[in-house]
Amino acid sequence: MREPTDPIMLHLLGSGLRVRLLTALLSEPGRRPWLRELGRETGCGLSSLSYELAQLKELGLINDHREGGARFFRVNELHPLCAPLRALIFASKETASWLRLPCWERPGWEPTILQLSERFRAQARMPTES
Repeated sequence: MREPTDPIMLHLLGSGLRVRLLTALLSEPGRRPWLRELGRETGCGLSSLSYELAQLKELGLINDHREGGARFFRVNELHPLCAPLRALIFASKETASWLRLPCWERPGWEPTILQLSERFRAQARMPTES
């Protein structure tokens, strides 16, 4: 079962499939899934998947090789965007979890609420113009 596309990463990268694909490839360093495995994992047809993989290969983010009749893919760990993208994927997962929390359970919410309440109290004390 595929995970839903992370809305933060979708906004940044523009393609739900690309987000799912990069998440699948970058989440486990050294992993080398084959095309059909990525298709099942991302819930995408092989044609669209092949297109996105070709785009990532053109950017140098992934490498592929054939063994027998199967085509395998691996992240190019030497690419300058590999580490930042991996960090971004993990950070966006943490952010998504944080956003699902009620505001009073989010770390750092108290100062914001206190600042707002002080502003409302100050406005309440101000005389109104007639």
